[in-house]
Amino acid sequence: SSPSPSASPSASPSAHLSNSYTDQDPSVLQTDAWVQGSRLKPLTSAQVAHILGGARLYTDPELSSSSSPSHSIPPPLECAIASSFTKRSIHEVDMFKISNQSNRVALVFDPVSDQLQFTFAVEIFEPGHVTPLHSHSEGHELFFVLSGTGVGYCNGTSFPLNPGDVVVFPPDSVHGLDNPSPETGGGDEDRLYCLEMMLPNDAFSEFVRAGDAVGPMENPDLCALIAIGCGSS
Repeated sequence: SSPSPSASPSASPSAHLSNSYTDQDPSVLQTDAWVQGSRLKPLTSAQVAHILGGARLYTDPELSSSSSPSHSIPPPLECAIASSFTKRSIHEVDMFKISNQSNRVALVFDPVSDQLQFTFAVEIFEPGHVTPLHSHSEGHELFFVLSGTGVGYCNGTSFPLNPGDVVVFPPDSVHGLDNPSPETGGGDEDRLYCLEMMLPNDAFSEFVRAGDAVGPMENPDLCALIAIGCGSS
């Protein structure tokens, strides 16, 4: 029979690790366990403790400053750590009215302003709004209903949407979302408020920005979303 990878002088370290790593010191796993994880056996409890202990050392000043050998910091894992984040207030977002339609979209994050691969927004459908049926070639479009009621359409099927409902329209599906509340006589409470995400963006942000910029959110919108501005016009 052929020799095992661990006995062969030409075997790579990862080949040896994938066959006999359980007999080695836990520190061997600090990098290779994550890189080769899909081909390895389950980690032992000692190895998990060692890896997590190393992670704690990076964030615990008392441990990281200790000179004890048991508290030595292992080499950094081969992984990317985000060095920045994006935070924005709802008061700072750009609001647009879609061309030739009554719905408004507040772009919270999008590729144009944030160099992201998706668009995340608050979409507001006025009473009586009807969305023309359409499709997206690449994007999955998600709606989370915050308040109001709506009717969704997808590939010839219609269904009600109520607060707390979530729907995802896949690429190439012919879909739309309407607000069936009466267009006349309806108050602010008859608006349909949704969180909306398009992933990937699939030119959605550019389509929204081609509409009319309408300034910041109105007080009734802020009241519905975050209970601020209630009772103000």
